[in-house]
Amino acid sequence: QDFIRKLIGLFESDDIREREYLKNILHRIYAKFMVHRAFIRRCIKEMFLTVTYEKNASYNGLAEVLEILASIINGFALPLKKEHVDNLVNVLIPLHKVRGLEKFHRQLFFCVHHYVEKDKNSAVVLVNGIIKLWPINNSSKQVLLLQELEEIVDLTLNDQVFEYYMAPLITHLGKCLESPHFQVVERSLLFLQNTYVCKVVASKNGDLIVYLISKLKCVAAKHWNPLVTQMSLQALSFLQKLNELTGNCTELQEYSESRKSEREQRWIDIVKSVES
Repeated sequence: QDFIRKLIGLFESDDIREREYLKNILHRIYAKFMVHRAFIRRCIKEMFLTVTYEKNASYNGLAEVLEILASIINGFALPLKKEHVDNLVNVLIPLHKVRGLEKFHRQLFFCVHHYVEKDKNSAVVLVNGIIKLWPINNSSKQVLLLQELEEIVDLTLNDQVFEYYMAPLITHLGKCLESPHFQVVERSLLFLQNTYVCKVVASKNGDLIVYLISKLKCVAAKHWNPLVTQMSLQALSFLQKLNELTGNCTELQEYSESRKSEREQRWIDIVKSVES
């Protein structure tokens, strides 16, 4: 165990070739010696917690260790153990707030991607956690996290779990449209160009579409970037048509339900009159 702890400590090396060798060695140890797997996972967890809460800065070997962890997560059996779910909540999600996220974000996303693939319910915790840790003054990190949120939505859009985080996600997306940085607004608009996502949202909660329309009107009227203005007008036009269509369908459904209840009541009255 002392050897494994020291081996993981060497990942801080500046030499990328050394880190690659360390990655291969640690991965083979994990694969060959089942008795040490829990200890290796615990050492990796301690490393991430140290980086997150003590150093709060980019660590040279984070990307390589996250690659190992992604492979480990991919091998988890279902249903996920409490230990593994706790690692997502207490270790991987907080890593999103570490400075230098762009250096290891791809590997971190692979880890959370495997979690969501194995258990769709983990998407709710993940989305809410990312929104809670949202970087207010770092636009490049905001763009990365918007891309990650979009990927999570793609994985869970056709599952019922999407309804559980849909409202906070769309509300947060509306706030991103108010950002003074054009790349953040542009990334948010690209999110809204997914017509299927918008249609699903409209079918489940039309008020969220109305909320987005109000935000897009502000962007189209006030934003300084002409490309963003053009994209917002396109998104606004689509959402307005979608809102009208959804409204008409809702009215038709309400009318149909009222007619159905009237027919049922009339039938009840007829049955009562016959019996009497």
